[in-house]
Amino acid sequence: MRVFYCCVLPIIRLTMKKYLLLFSVGIVFVIVGFKIEPINFGEKSFLAQVHKWSDSLRLIPVEPQETDFKSEEFNGRFYYLKQKQSTRGYAYLGRVNGCEAGGCEIPKPGENKVFEYFDYYAIYDSVGAVSAIDIFNYKATHGKEVCERDWLDQFLGYNGRRNLKVGVTVDAISGATTSTENFSLDLQEATRTIRALIVRNSKADSIK
Repeated sequence: MRVFYCCVLPIIRLTMKKYLLLFSVGIVFVIVGFKIEPINFGEKSFLAQVHKWSDSLRLIPVEPQETDFKSEEFNGRFYYLKQKQSTRGYAYLGRVNGCEAGGCEIPKPGENKVFEYFDYYAIYDSVGAVSAIDIFNYKATHGKEVCERDWLDQFLGYNGRRNLKVGVTVDAISGATTSTENFSLDLQEATRTIRALIVRNSKADSIK
């Protein structure tokens, strides 16, 4: 036993400290090395989808005072799809947070957390139903299955009237819980904001 305490145990402790240090350095490297890019609001696939309707459509940003949403609730932009003076549809292009950088299962203290993310767009018809949707910039290490066409197509026609709950009204994906839940919630709230904008504009038009 004396041999264990004086010789073996110190070696075990030293080895454990070594691996703990390497593990900590690896986490810091992943977090520090993770770069957050600005959202590309000129995404080519987004513009191509808009112009599938008509080459003459113009994207006009929705001003925050035109809606009841608070700017901090969304990391993105809402648009009118205008053809001359008429509104042909709407669009939203924004960013959704995934897991914390470094992995979903790694707890990190502090308020200044860094998240992985992905960007997407949804294009709506004149009554606020989703007519096109896509994820075009996936910068997360987990859950990339949400980018698959078969999964995204379930949101076509969505108009905000029902809650998007993963496992109930939205197909669940094994290993992509955070991505599916955050995406579904963001799309739900973006769609309801579009619908509220439509109602508000229709009331304004009726007063004129």
